[in-house]
Amino acid sequence: MKTNDKKGIGLACAFALGLGLWASGASAQQAQAGAQADVGASGAPSGGGKSSTTSNEGAFVIGGKIGGIVPFGKMNPFVYGALELGYIFGGTERRIGALLDVSYTVPHKDGTASDARIIGGSYSWELTQKELVFQPTFLYRITGVAGDLVPFVGIGPRIYLLETVVEGKAGDAKIMETKEHSTKFGVGLPLGIEYELGPGGLLAELLFQYGPLNHTITGSTNLGGATLQIGYRALL
Repeated sequence: MKTNDKKGIGLACAFALGLGLWASGASAQQAQAGAQADVGASGAPSGGGKSSTTSNEGAFVIGGKIGGIVPFGKMNPFVYGALELGYIFGGTERRIGALLDVSYTVPHKDGTASDARIIGGSYSWELTQKELVFQPTFLYRITGVAGDLVPFVGIGPRIYLLETVVEGKAGDAKIMETKEHSTKFGVGLPLGIEYELGPGGLLAELLFQYGPLNHTITGSTNLGGATLQIGYRALL
């Protein structure tokens, strides 16, 4: 990993930590103020039910998402699927949570290249990039400001487990398959909105991600991209 990449990822993680500390303090003050406002003249909390977005109790999170990525590197656009597990902390009006996002995708790219050493002067190639990605995410949900709509923002490091596979043909002759494996580190920034439905909410999310990729097969490029996803996030 290049020095500039390490600095950028380090700054992003430091920003996430600072944002988390700030949001934790702000939400704790809001929760305390809300609890005081709910106390009636008799000193007992006032009655009335609360929706899943305004509850002050903690909740486990399970969700699924699917979408498409427009990459910033050399790959073609591709389909993306992810599962998420986590917890929304109590005492925060369900605003602060920690999630683990697990995704898998297989982008590819193909083309032709010229080579005077080959009969016919050219060959075709196909590159397949298998990606298993883990992203621990600090999540901040903006509850209680837009009714059933809950905007959210998150940030966290991305851990890419990669396998690059290249195949090709020169005329009728098949070129030997080549594989390369590595683990890379990057950063992800999800932005989105939930619509409260059932025990959770339908969600639409735009994920900005970045990670370096410098395989011998691919050359120096990156794993960056913008991902638009839809899915459902249940709070149990």
